[in-house]
Amino acid sequence: MDEPGAGSGTWVWTADVLQEVGLPARFGGQGWEAERLDRLGRFVCRRDREHPLRWAYRRETTGGPGRERLAARLATEGWELFGTWWGISPAIIILIFPLGFRLTCYYYRKAYYRSMWLAPAACAVPEPHATYTGETRFPLVLQNVHRYFFYVALLVSLINTYDAVVAFRHPTDGFVVGVGNLVLLVNVALLWCYTVSCHSCRHVMGGRLTHFSKHPVRYRLWTWVSALNTRHMLFAWVTLGTLVLTDLYVALVAAGTITDLRLVG
Repeated sequence: MDEPGAGSGTWVWTADVLQEVGLPARFGGQGWEAERLDRLGRFVCRRDREHPLRWAYRRETTGGPGRERLAARLATEGWELFGTWWGISPAIIILIFPLGFRLTCYYYRKAYYRSMWLAPAACAVPEPHATYTGETRFPLVLQNVHRYFFYVALLVSLINTYDAVVAFRHPTDGFVVGVGNLVLLVNVALLWCYTVSCHSCRHVMGGRLTHFSKHPVRYRLWTWVSALNTRHMLFAWVTLGTLVLTDLYVALVAAGTITDLRLVG
């Protein structure tokens, strides 16, 4: 953690400062007051030299009905987006959309159909089941929602791109480049490769076209997506790993376990 400068009027810090019980009282005595949270979840403070605060450090652990009362007392206005009925991180709710996109993905469907149900076990291998209905009956007919999950995945990729771009702007240091920025960039680039190489994206670009010659732009886009589509399996597995590594890196930096190495700025 970087301590505030002697003459600075603003200071940004992460919650790991509370690991040291004496620090809140010392910084509060210097006139620092927490004003808001930035996009990265860090506290943005301003200094009030004339009216210094005395911060109180207290850790509370509670559950059951006490949790709702404590959350209502400690949460700022608009902080609990989903209310107190959801006891786990709201990220689990958001996870439904990228998870649905992957579970209904054509490649993943082929992988777990063959490995779990042997339907079929491989090419040119007889179907072991007496009847074959494909994806025309419940629950497999729900796999057809993949095309709609694709549109949501595009929105998620746009949000990830926005996060990767704004991460280059430090609240006090301006434009910066750190290892974390490179991690976010690589992750979002691979996610775009996986998303646009999707079979649904290929169909959107060139599906239902009788004459490619009459639609040269869509034909060019279709050829680009088709080239990526040949590596859809590769992107599916690579992004599965980069997602975990990126989230782990961000979590370790946010918790103060490791420090993001600054390269520029």
